[in-house]
Amino acid sequence: MDFKWIRVREAVSLIIDGVAFTAEFIPSENGCQVHIGGRSFDVNIADERTDAINRIVGTGNVKLDSVGEIKAPMPGLIVKIPINEGDRITRGQAVIVVEAMKMENEIKSPIDGAVKKILVEPGKVVDKGQLLLVIAGEA
Repeated sequence: MDFKWIRVREAVSLIIDGVAFTAEFIPSENGCQVHIGGRSFDVNIADERTDAINRIVGTGNVKLDSVGEIKAPMPGLIVKIPINEGDRITRGQAVIVVEAMKMENEIKSPIDGAVKKILVEPGKVVDKGQLLLVIAGEA
């Protein structure tokens, strides 16, 4: 396989098994759209830690009109809750900060909606999988 940038961070030339491809990248809200071989792909970009948290919390592929239950991705200490019950929030907005292993982990809302119930408070220790808050999604 051979790889070379054609235009800085916009397109690459790939040779895979002797076949040449050009891949073009168009930035989007959460990542980019990749055009290759006449097809388009939406690519979400997340670092390993964010990806692991999304898998544990279950926020990777959440329907936007569902009820969002935010659970602790790991045991830790609730450091901050920057929202209140009744607040309107958007997908991707920080809703809770949990400290675990001396690192602060910002947990984001998987949906747009309103904060229905906050079940924890700053200074409290939580267990992995413990329900932290509930968000009522927009209909």
